[in-house]
Amino acid sequence: MSNDLIIIEPIDPNDITIPDAAQTINKVKALARRNAIKNHSLVIHNRELGANSIEVVQPRENIKAVLGLDSDKEARLFLSNLNDDDVYDDNVLLPALHEHAYIRVEEAETPEAEEEALDIIQCLDAAVQCPSVKEKRTMIKEQMDSKWPRFRNEQLKKHSDGVCVVSHKTLGDKIDLHHLTPRSDKPEDTLNPNNVGPANSQDHQQYHSEEKKHSSKKMRREKKAIEGLDLGATVKPKS
Repeated sequence: MSNDLIIIEPIDPNDITIPDAAQTINKVKALARRNAIKNHSLVIHNRELGANSIEVVQPRENIKAVLGLDSDKEARLFLSNLNDDDVYDDNVLLPALHEHAYIRVEEAETPEAEEEALDIIQCLDAAVQCPSVKEKRTMIKEQMDSKWPRFRNEQLKKHSDGVCVVSHKTLGDKIDLHHLTPRSDKPEDTLNPNNVGPANSQDHQQYHSEEKKHSSKKMRREKKAIEGLDLGATVKPKS
């Protein structure tokens, strides 16, 4: 990866505000988790391959503290099961840590285990949602929104003699630009030419109509999953 396209910067500890842990949570683990998140969180700005993303990461050596694991062996096992996309330069992207915590919420066998997992989530959220990171994401979104109309026209012109990427039929007179990975899932790839293709308007609209129905079902599952959670954390819906 090119250094000039990927920038890694520390997040100012004063920019991260983490709520106090619940009384039932191990105080030593809660303090270690907060120290790691507050003092060692990093932000990666990735502009490779047409992407434009901001991701918060934690150094590999802090994973035991962040997740409140009991041994180095558990931390090594967690790291060994990560996908390549979850790690960059010995840093773990926070979505991978969120995923682990969400699973622990769903599989918790005691109220204490559930609160521990929810504490992990609220600490991770404090870094992801800190003002400086939100500001960077807002700036990127504004840049992409301003460039989108021209990018869309250029890509449609480039692929006008192709086939519909949704139905694989011959392109008609009315075509749209379809994101292979939805913008809602990876907004950083909005202007990535490798993530778009032409689609017949009718097929494109039908595709997104079905996606909305699927998303609605996931939201209902999510609402049911978070009922009764003390800390009000957002539980990731299953696919």
